Amino acid sequence: MSGGKKRKVDTEGRQFQEKWTEEFFFILHNGKPIYLLCNESISVMKEFNIKSHYSTKHATQHSLTGQLRTDKIQKLRANIEKQQQMFHKQRTQLDNVVKACFIVISKLAKALKPFAEGEFIKECMLEVCGVLCPEKKNELEKISLSRRTVVRRIEMMANDIKTTLTDRMAGFELFSIALDESTDLSDTAQLAIFIRGIDKEFTVTEELLALQPLKATTTGEDIFNEVQKVFTSCGLPWSKLIGVCTDGAPSMVGLRKGFIGILNEKATELNVQKDDLIVLHCIIQQQNLCSKCIRLHNVMNVVVKTINFIRSRGLNHRQFKTFLDEISAEYNDVTYYCEVRWMSKGKMLKRFYELRNEIADFMKIKDKPLYELSYPKWICD
Repeated sequence: MSGGKKRKVDTEGRQFQEKWTEEFFFILHNGKPIYLLCNESISVMKEFNIKSHYSTKHATQHSLTGQLRTDKIQKLRANIEKQQQMFHKQRTQLDNVVKACFIVISKLAKALKPFAEGEFIKECMLEVCGVLCPEKKNELEKISLSRRTVVRRIEMMANDIKTTLTDRMAGFELFSIALDESTDLSDTAQLAIFIRGIDKEFTVTEELLALQPLKATTTGEDIFNEVQKVFTSCGLPWSKLIGVCTDGAPSMVGLRKGFIGILNEKATELNVQKDDLIVLHCIIQQQNLCSKCIRLHNVMNVVVKTINFIRSRGLNHRQFKTFLDEISAEYNDVTYYCEVRWMSKGKMLKRFYELRNEIADFMKIKDKPLYELSYPKWICD
């Protein structure tokens, strides 16, 4: 007997019987067996257990018979349904409040706004709600947008994105990376690592994998160490790497000390398929390539020189902005452009073209007339 199998009552398939409701005030609510009289439940739906509980704790109910017993069962069942609906409504309201909180904080983060502005946004929402829908004001007050809440929610969203990406990367059959190193406003070098992978179902995933700060030097070895650190933390095997795209900096494409050179040197150690590895650099938009080839020095020299004259001197800049304000111009200033952010060149030229008449008048006032603005061919360029 000691070697026999033990009974598992949870696998015996005990079924609820409708007669138990009339006899013992016992029902099956949302798949859970409970007593109507005390809201208690039992672990095993066995008639002996149900009858024992009823006889021990609710023996006084034996006197109820006929229609009185039926009415009480219906009343108790209705009370439970009402309680469940109330709990469900409260849970739904709480879920909506949390969802609204995440929506606002997501917009706040994407717009790169300070975390402290969450409380200001809530004040604005309450003022607007007080005018348009006062009955909803109490629900809006439940939304927490304090600085600590904003930080905590953003961390939760970031962790969720990281977890989702990690789960997807675990199923990659092959993947490639793109690297770009640039300096931010605080003069800290930032290494952006992008990944693009494909799984067995041919689903392509492309996402920013990491943004690693390079606080000291930015040599090829430093970049390789940061990439290796990210691969290790994300569980990415080097053997599935089939493509690397970089910019044209020596620290990236150098044959000896660049990232590509170090990767080729350690290919065997890292189990990288060197013969199948595709290395590309400087994948640039066609518009940028065209601007590099066409150049149009006759236009750029004049435009840059004029904008520098206006904006590099404080007095000229103030007078130009005042001049535009007096004549009610469409724009209130001209813009610089950055060679690295090449798309700003187009924005600068567009603004200059739209303010060409105002700029011509201002330069005449400064005794530096732009004769080029009177040449139709130059305007076409």
